[in-house]
Amino acid sequence: HNQCSHSPSWGERKVICNDLSPVAAFLANSYTSNIDENVFAKQASVLIDKLKTQLGWMWETRHSNGDKAVVNYIIWSEVLLCPHCNSEMIFWEVALNAEKTIVFEEFNCPKCHKITSKRTADKVFTSSFDNYLGAVVKQVKLVPVEISYTHRKKRHSKKPDKFDFELIDKI
Repeated sequence: HNQCSHSPSWGERKVICNDLSPVAAFLANSYTSNIDENVFAKQASVLIDKLKTQLGWMWETRHSNGDKAVVNYIIWSEVLLCPHCNSEMIFWEVALNAEKTIVFEEFNCPKCHKITSKRTADKVFTSSFDNYLGAVVKQVKLVPVEISYTHRKKRHSKKPDKFDFELIDKI
């Protein structure tokens, strides 16, 4: 155990900090910078209002009385192919009980009434050209089956109607 009896003379040091990750530098700056909360809240509110004005139409639906309402979420279901008669079945409609609390392991095809299951039924696929990728993309066919929405501060749900399908096509 060897101790040094005198303090070393280091001299002046100049430090250069470098981070190879711009995202890490941004996050570190965000965590350590002081911000005026009122200014932030005001700017965020302006941005949210601008987005609602430009894009809010995409979250509209109609209540039963025809009033505009705001969509909370949309439930989409896979479309399956009956292995017996080759007809399309919407999984949400054939495999859930009336209260939508239980998913049946087996269910009847609405067309031929034969018993099938998700394991024995094939998924239906759609193909479309993706301009961004420049290629045909194959996807599982999904259809909207239920819309949760808010009308006059109360939550409701409904099956999609003509207005909803037209809006989804437009989007």
